[in-house]
Amino acid sequence: YISRAVTIAEACRQLRDPALARTPILTIALSVGYGSANTFNRGFREIMGIAPSEYRATALSSAPE
Repeated sequence: YISRAVTIAEACRQLRDPALARTPILTIALSVGYGSANTFNRGFREIMGIAPSEYRATALSSAPE
């Protein structure tokens, strides 16, 4: 059993990765163990306070080139 915080932390790492910028969020959700976009979005928002798409947009816009 992996805690939700650990899976969200891994999702954050993937969402911040410029090499994965075109990877669908659903694909990332599935890769960290979530079975659906809705469950992932809800869990992500509960822990991070924002939606995964908002997190990705902010992280990638502030990433060094």
